[in-house]
Amino acid sequence: LQDSNLRQVTLVRVLLALGTMASPFYVLYATEEMGLPDPVIALFILAQTAGSLLGSLVLGRIADRYGARRAIQASLLFTTLAPVLAIGLSFAQSSASAIRILFFVIYVVIGLIENVGLLGFLNYILDASPVGQRSIYLGTSNAIASLGVIGPVFAGWLLGWTSYPVLFVVTSLFAASAFFLGLRLPTVRSGLSSTLLLSESASEVMPAGGSVLTVDHPQAE
Repeated sequence: LQDSNLRQVTLVRVLLALGTMASPFYVLYATEEMGLPDPVIALFILAQTAGSLLGSLVLGRIADRYGARRAIQASLLFTTLAPVLAIGLSFAQSSASAIRILFFVIYVVIGLIENVGLLGFLNYILDASPVGQRSIYLGTSNAIASLGVIGPVFAGWLLGWTSYPVLFVVTSLFAASAFFLGLRLPTVRSGLSSTLLLSESASEVMPAGGSVLTVDHPQAE
C-alpha cells in the first residue's frame, strides 16, 4: 500500500466496519433488554429496507453532484448516529413508543449506510487509482477491508465480558474515528471524465473498432 490515498480510504473502510459491529445486537437489545415484543422485528426490517432505498437516492445524488468523497463523508456521519442513539437508550427512561421510534431510526441508518460500499468507496478508489491498475487497487482495498468482518465477533466477545452500553460506546468510538479520518480524505477527482473510465473498460471487452458512448460528469471539488 504505497499509495497514501489507498491506505487512508482502506483504513476508513476498516474503521467503518468496526463502527457498525453492534448492528447484529440491536435487535437483541431491543427485545431482551428494552422489553419490546418479538413482532417488532418486522418493523425493524421495514425500517432497514426504507433506509436502503433512501440511501440509494440521497448518497447517489451526493456522489453524482459532489463526488464520491462527499458521499463517504455523509454516510460516515450517519454511521455515528446509530450507536449514539443506542447509548442514549441505555441511560434514558423512555416510553415503549419512544423506544420503538428510536430503534426505527437506528435501523433506517443501518439501511442507509449499506450503500456506501458501491456509491462511495468503490467510486473513490476508481478515481484514485492509476489507469490500468484499478482492478489491483480494488482487490487490495477489498482484501484488507475484509478484516472488518471480525467486528461482530469482537462485539460478541466484548458483550459477553461487559454490557450493552460498553459495546455501544466502543462502537461509537470506532464510528467517530472513521468519520474524522474520512473528513481528511483528499479530493482525487479533478475534472476526470468518464470517457477515460469507459474507454479503459471497453478496451478489455470490445474488439478493435468498437465504439464507446461517453458522458462527462461535472467536476467535484
